[in-house]
Amino acid sequence: MNQLLEAKSAGFEIYSVPIKTIYENNNNDSHFRPILDSIRIYLPLLKFALSSFSCGIIDFVMLFVLNWFTSNLLFSVIGARIISSLCNYIFNKYLVFHERRPVLSKSMLNYYVLVVLILCMNYLLLKAFTSGVHLSLFISKILTEIILFSISFYIQKKIIFKNPAVFHD
Repeated sequence: MNQLLEAKSAGFEIYSVPIKTIYENNNNDSHFRPILDSIRIYLPLLKFALSSFSCGIIDFVMLFVLNWFTSNLLFSVIGARIISSLCNYIFNKYLVFHERRPVLSKSMLNYYVLVVLILCMNYLLLKAFTSGVHLSLFISKILTEIILFSISFYIQKKIIFKNPAVFHD
């Protein structure tokens, strides 16, 4: 897909070429099982989405629990993010990707560099929304997470996971 996008912007003409599909033996040799193979393809995506959603709820709840106990927004944001990010890393490592490498690896280092960046941005946005714009902490948290989800996705796609070596440290 990227090659097509780059080719178009570089001035290359793109067009379709029809081809004949030839099935030998009426495609009896195919080992594709539509339902089972589709489940195998989409199950990891579903598990990743559930992991992210679950840890988002953990972060959300822990923010309010810690803030209720301490009345300290900075401590609450940091504490909630430490707990939820550790849960997210463990869920993804063992349940989503079934990784068996040592816990202390390059993927964990890269993951936590992003966590620290997101943590700082989380606090600054929450502070801006609650103190500057005077929104409730509840609304501020929802807006902050929507913004940071987009930023996190972009950084993971373009920087952290761009190099396949990150997965194979």
